Amino acid sequence: MKLKKILFIFVLVVSGTAIADDDSLCDELEQYKIQAEKGNAHAQYTLGFVYDIGKCGVKQNLQTAIQWYRQSVKQNYAPAQYSLGVMYYIGREVTQDYRKAFLLCSKSAEQGYPSAQWILGEMYREGRGVTQDYNNAFKWQSKAAEQNLVYAQYTLGVMYHNGVGVKKDMQKAIEWMKKAAKQGYPKAQKLLQEIGVEY
Repeated sequence: MKLKKILFIFVLVVSGTAIADDDSLCDELEQYKIQAEKGNAHAQYTLGFVYDIGKCGVKQNLQTAIQWYRQSVKQNYAPAQYSLGVMYYIGREVTQDYRKAFLLCSKSAEQGYPSAQWILGEMYREGRGVTQDYNNAFKWQSKAAEQNLVYAQYTLGVMYHNGVGVKKDMQKAIEWMKKAAKQGYPKAQKLLQEIGVEY
């Protein structure tokens, strides 16, 4: 349940990063609607996100968000695959389905989308939607961590610390934990303090 809450917050923060940073989004919302209707995958995803969180004066409507995400997914758009995958993972306005979540997030992760790589690593680590496989968990966490994704850096540090999916290596564990801690991730900061390492 705790991971579900983290994922929900994470999808809203990370999925909308490129969108939320665009101050003109609300001013250009009508243009996004026109482009989405014409089949533009990014515009479809953007509208999905707007309806997902209720942005720009648009009332939150998760069914409409899902419809737009699905249109974008049909065009193999990585952020939409990830966002819809997370909705299936946590059962948000759809029936929870770890297998569908895994398939969608896999497609997104293979395109290099770091958030999808992180959740794919989590799914392998936990055995949700796929057979538990610590080696693949490590592989996907590594890919996301290398793209500076703080959650993945922390998880990778823990994996090195505990020897899960990789040979135990305290030096590498500390290296990844420091990267996460320097980005302000409290769990990494706490763990480093517990083992007496400054960051």
